[in-house]
Amino acid sequence: MKVPECFASDTEMLSTMLLESLGRRSEIKNQIREFLLDCEDITDEVEQYFLKKVVGLKFEAEINSLDRTIRTTTILIGKNKNMINLEDWEYKVERAKDADIGRVIAHYLNPNNLKKRILCPFHDGKNKHMQIYSQTNSYHCFSCGASGDVIKFVMDYEKCEFKQAINILQNF
Repeated sequence: MKVPECFASDTEMLSTMLLESLGRRSEIKNQIREFLLDCEDITDEVEQYFLKKVVGLKFEAEINSLDRTIRTTTILIGKNKNMINLEDWEYKVERAKDADIGRVIAHYLNPNNLKKRILCPFHDGKNKHMQIYSQTNSYHCFSCGASGDVIKFVMDYEKCEFKQAINILQNF
């Protein structure tokens, strides 16, 4: 059963669809179990083997279809619970990109002068190899090669994912 797109945002409808699919799958599994118990009465092993194959083939397509529906509706229900407003997210990303890299790095590293090179936090070294470019809101280390924008800096420094870095940068 394919989930119509118009229902994709209706969590209640998806939950009902999921319960129906789980119920039907359970019914089919019970029918298979009953049939296999009946097959045990057959003494001819070849006949028993073929009957089991026929039952498997008969129900396999429907079970696979139900499994796909169950997976799809479960994913859609999860997405609905974690939905975010796309416009709000785009605004957050733009705001994070606009965060002044100098302020962000100063927050983490407390350098004396951002106009000169500073110690790179991404490798051990005593020489100042990291250059901050406030015009492009980026950085580059001439020793280890670490470089990027303000979002990449936070991701690398905090060892976090993109979404977490965006949320961290909302405070700058």
